[in-house]
Formats: sequence, structure tokens, C-alpha cells
Amino acid sequence: MFQKKKFIYLYLLFGLQFVYSSSTNFTDQSALLAFKSAISNDPENSISDTNWTSSKPFCHWNGVSCGKRGLRVRALNLSFMALEGSISPHLGNLSFLTSLDLGNNSFHGGIPGEIGRLHRLRILILRFNNLEGHIPPSFCHCQKLQFLSLEGNRLSGGIPEEIGWLPRLGALYLNSNKFISGGIPSSLGNRSTLQILSLREMKLEGSIPPSLLNLSSLVSLDLTRNAITGNLPVNLCHGWPRIQVLHLAFNQLGGHLPSNFSGCKDLVSLSLGYNSFEGTISSEIGTLQKLQVLNLGGNNLTLKFPLLRNHREMNTLSGDIPRNILNISSLEMLSLMQNSLSGNLQSDGLSLPNLEMLFLGDNKLRGNIPSSLSNSSNLVHIDVATNFLTGPIPLNLGNLQHLRYLALHRNHLTGDPGSPELSFLTALSNCRSLETLILHSNPLKGRIPESIGNFSSSLRIFYAPDCQLQGHIPSAIGSLKKLALLELSGNDLTGNIPLTIEGVEMLQEFHVNDNKLGGLIPEEICYLRQLTELTFQNNKISGSIPACFEDFSHLQILSLSSNRLRSSIPPNLWTLKSLRSLNLSFNSLTGYLPLNVKSSLVLERIDFSSNHITGTIPSTIGDFESLTFLSLSRNSIHGHIPDKLSKLKGLDSLDLSYNNISGSIPKSLETLHSLKHLNLSFNQLSGEIS
Repeated sequence: MFQKKKFIYLYLLFGLQFVYSSSTNFTDQSALLAFKSAISNDPENSISDTNWTSSKPFCHWNGVSCGKRGLRVRALNLSFMALEGSISPHLGNLSFLTSLDLGNNSFHGGIPGEIGRLHRLRILILRFNNLEGHIPPSFCHCQKLQFLSLEGNRLSGGIPEEIGWLPRLGALYLNSNKFISGGIPSSLGNRSTLQILSLREMKLEGSIPPSLLNLSSLVSLDLTRNAITGNLPVNLCHGWPRIQVLHLAFNQLGGHLPSNFSGCKDLVSLSLGYNSFEGTISSEIGTLQKLQVLNLGGNNLTLKFPLLRNHREMNTLSGDIPRNILNISSLEMLSLMQNSLSGNLQSDGLSLPNLEMLFLGDNKLRGNIPSSLSNSSNLVHIDVATNFLTGPIPLNLGNLQHLRYLALHRNHLTGDPGSPELSFLTALSNCRSLETLILHSNPLKGRIPESIGNFSSSLRIFYAPDCQLQGHIPSAIGSLKKLALLELSGNDLTGNIPLTIEGVEMLQEFHVNDNKLGGLIPEEICYLRQLTELTFQNNKISGSIPACFEDFSHLQILSLSSNRLRSSIPPNLWTLKSLRSLNLSFNSLTGYLPLNVKSSLVLERIDFSSNHITGTIPSTIGDFESLTFLSLSRNSIHGHIPDKLSKLKGLDSLDLSYNNISGSIPKSLETLHSLKHLNLSFNQLSGEIS
């Protein structure tokens, strides 16, 4: 009888469990199908009808993981599946869920607050989507949450104080949400478990809350590119004894740097650039033997060709560079640029064997470039520009086999005093990876050697204006197959443009202004079909403008002014579809301007002044809707001023002086409200304009 009762009891027990399991399984399946119904695009068929279907157990659906007992959904990972749509609030019904990863998709709309019902959730990843709206305060109910990543979305509002109520939170990534503003919640300082706090590239303001110094387990803090103000906590190493990554660059922090960095013994990366720090650099930084990245300056090269820097807030650190910083053997990146640091670089004893990137530009450093720099054999990027460095450029820089970028401009560096050629260029040609070489505004006083051709496999930018370069442009320049920018303006170069120039087939910008070059413009230059800028002004170049210039479909800037050109202007030159500026002034060009010239939508500047051009002004110039500057002065143009010039609503300057133009001054010119400079003098015009 007892055995029979026991059997009935067990039967009822397992029966009830089966009923409960079936109902809860149905809840999970319904939640998943509701999530699927909110997906508008599934290009990879990740959760298609052949995959996520009620005809097979949902625990076998793509991205779904269930527990071993109870068949409940424990994890949902649909990252990197190119899904589009909104996140269904029904996910809040997956009550056994511990991990949810929907990162790197294209979800839009808001984050459903129902996620706060997932009390077992430990990992929540929604990064790199298009999510909008506020961060739900209901997240605070996910009391087991350890990892929260919402980075790379379009979230707005502030960071909820409730995030600081998560007792087990170890990592918080909110970075790259550029619409999140306000301050850093002080409640985040209550979480002794927090190890990673990443809030970069947002609109946070205010100071760093003192409570954050309670985060004794903090390993990484990244507040880069915000508007954080105030000073750095003096005792930060005491509060964060385990800190390894401290990134606070591009903010508005000020005051002096803490002097007791020696307490941060595990620090690997310290980035404080582009703030308003002042004073000297503490030598205690030099005791950080694990340090790999040190950025106390600026490093924001943003232009198409990285020659100029984008200034924002800047540190004004002064004094000498502590010697022990230049001997941290673990350093891989050192940036102290755009400060007021002075003194000499160590001529010997420089010991940075692992250094890959060195930024010391825009300071007040003096002395020679230390030859020991070549011992840093891993160097990829060197910038010591805009200092007061003197002496010859060391030949042993040619030993840096990994070097890609070398900026030495705006110093007082010279070539080898014992050689008429720039022998350091021959040495550097051994750097087979060198892509960018910037030398401008140094008194190099030498010739470019034929060995320049040895850069053929790598060099993209050769920038050497105002260097007192002498002699001819070497014919070996034609070997630089990858060269995109060649800037040699403001030197003492003589001879002709070499015929081998046709070999520089990827050249985009070619500048040799203000030299003493002569001869003709070679037809071979027309093989450079990628040209966007071509400027030869203020030389002694003669002959004609090659007709093939009309084929430069990418050309944006052409300046041949102040030469000895004598031909007519190729008829379609100034209607190139990409041309924005055309300057042929101060030559001896002849012929007339074609009356049926096609209009240009992008041409902004035309300067044909001081030539021998005849004929009349084409009325079709009035169709050049982007034109802001037009000068035809000092020619032999006759006829009248076309009324259609009044259509040039953006015209800023019009100079038709010193011609033979006659008739009345069109009253319609009064409608050119942008016009600031108008010169019609020394013609045969009548009437007035107000």
C-alpha cells in the first residue's frame, strides 16, 4: 500500500513539473518569436523561418543557448548578424536569461525598460547599433549584472544614478554615445567591484566625482573626448592602486599634474593630452616600469595629408623632459608634443628599445637629434617638428627598417656639411617602409640625390618647401610610383621639369612654386591622371600650356601664374568638372576666351590678369554659379560687360580694369550683394554703379 501511494505521489510530482516546464518553455518560445517579429531585415537569414521555427525546439535555434535542466533560455547571442529592427520588450519574459548579446547590428529605437525584469542577467551587450533614447533606470533591478556595454549608439540624456546601484558591476562601456551629457554620477563610486569604466566620446561635463576614488579595483578609466573640467585628484594612485589604463585626453582638465605617480605601479597607458595642464612633468612617471603609452601632448593629424595639426585645448607643460622618462624600456608610444618643453634631447644613453611612436613636436627643444635614436629599432613614427633642433640629420636614421613617418620640419637642421648632396636622403632610402617625409623650413642647402628613386616601393609624401634646395629635380623622381604629394616650393631649384615625371603615376599634388625652373611644361606630365593640384607659379617656365591638360578630370587647383607662357588658353581647360581654382595670371598668353564655353558648377576662382588676351567676355561666365573671384584685368579685352554677370550671386571680387571694354556699366551689378571688390577702371565705360 505504501509503495502504491509513493508511486502516485511521484507521478503527480513529475506531472506537475512537466506542466510547469511546458508552460515556461512556451513563455520563452513566445518571447523569442515576438523578438523575431520586430526584425525588419535579416540579410543573412540568421533567424529566418527555416531557422527560428516552432517546428523544432527553440534551444536549437541559431544564437539560443539553454540550460542543461529545465530547457530555459540562458543566453541569446545574435551579434554581428546585420539584423535591423527594434528590440522587442518581450525579451523581458526570458526570466532565466544570464547573457544577452545583440551587438554590432542595426537595431534602432529605444532600449526596452523590460530588460530590467531579467533578474538573472549577468552580461548585456547592445553595442554598435543605432539605438536612441535614454538608458533605462530599470537596469538597476538586474542585480547580478556584471558586464554592461551600450557603446557606439545614439543614446541621449544623462547616465542614470541607478547604474551605480548594481552591486556586481565590473565593466561599464557607454563610450561613443555623443548625445549623452551631464555629469558622471557619483553613485558609480559605490561599486567596489567596478574594474572598467569607459565613457569616452560623449558630452560629459563637470569634474571627476571624488567618490570615484573609492573604486579600489579600477583597472581602466577612459574619459577621452568629453568636457571634463577641474584638476586631477592628487591622490589618484592611492584611490586606484591597480590602475593600468588612464585615458583623459581631449578634455578641459587643468592645474598641475600629480607628482606621486609612482604609486600607480601597474600603469600601462597614461594619456592626458589636449587638456590645459601646466607646470613640469614629474620624474616619478619615469619610475613606471610597465608603462607602454605616455601621452602628455597632442597627436591629432586629421588632414588628407597630415602636415598640420588641429588645435583644441593644449597643455603648457614646461621645463626639461625628465631623463628617466627617456629610459623607460617598456615604452611603445611617447607623446609630449605641443607643450613648452625645453632643454636638449639626450645625445647618448637614450634607452627606449620598444619605442614605436615618438611625438615631441611643437616644443622648445634644442640641440641635435640624438644618434642613439636609431637604437629604437621598432620606431614607426617620429615627429620632432617645430623645435629649435640644429645640426645635420643623422645618417643612422636609415637603420630604422620599420619607419613609416618622419617629420623634421620647422627646425634648423642641415644636410651633411661635407657633401653637396643631401646624403641623409640616401641613408633614409634604406627605410623601405617610409611613406611620409616632411622636411620643410630647414636650411638643408643641398641637392636632392638621384638615390631618391630608391624610395620607389613606399614613399607617398615628400614635403620639402623652403629648404634652400639647389640643383635640378633629379630624373630618378620618376621611380616614385606611389608618390601622392610632391611639394618643393620656395627653394632654389633650376633646370627643367624632368621628362621622367610621367612615372609618378599616382601623384595627386605637385607643387614647385617660387623656384627658378625653366624650359617647357613637358607633355609627359599629362600621364598624371590622378592630379588634383598642380602649381608652378613664379618660375621661368615658357612655351604653351599642353592641350592635354583638358584631360585632368580630377584637377581642382591649377596655378601657372608668373611664368613666361605664350600660348593661347586651351578652350576647355577652365570647364574641367572638378576645377575650383584657375590662375594663369602674369604670363604672355594670347587668343580670346571662347564665347560658347561650357559652364562650371564648381569653379570658384578665375585669374587671367596681366596677359595679352583679346576678344570679348563670354556671357556664359554668368552661369558659373560657384564663382567668387574673377580677374581679367590688364589684357586687351573689348566689347561690353555681360548682364549675365549679375547671376554670380556669390561673387566677392570682380576686376576688369585696364582693358578696352566699352558701353554702359550694367545696373544689374548692383544686385551682387556679396561683392566687396569691384575695379572697372581704365576702360571706356560710362554710367555709374552704387
